[in-house]
Amino acid sequence: AQFRPHPLAQAQQPQRRPEEIPQLTGREIRWKQGAGIRTGDTVFMYVAAPVSAILYRCKVTQTDIPYRGRNKDVNIKTLMMIRLEKCYDPQEFTFRRLNEEFNIFAVRGPRSVPNSLLAALA
Repeated sequence: AQFRPHPLAQAQQPQRRPEEIPQLTGREIRWKQGAGIRTGDTVFMYVAAPVSAILYRCKVTQTDIPYRGRNKDVNIKTLMMIRLEKCYDPQEFTFRRLNEEFNIFAVRGPRSVPNSLLAALA
């Protein structure tokens, strides 16, 4: 099997209270599909400022769902279904830690995850 890095996707700030998150584990949602993502991949969600941290690990359960969505910033052509597997504490994988320990200098969209970070996220 060919090695494929796990994508790190950027997400908007969640609108859930912390006590609601465990109830969401196992639930599926539609999400914008990034290039190269396939069914079975693991996707880690990075939530932008003011949180600035990896908060979620998700499994891709379906890809290539046709969709037409466009605004001034993005043109969405396909969606994927993702299932929430794990939530991380907002203080655990902060941007500062990603930068200092794993040499990640920016998260602006889907990107690969270094093996050292992948091990820490396990």
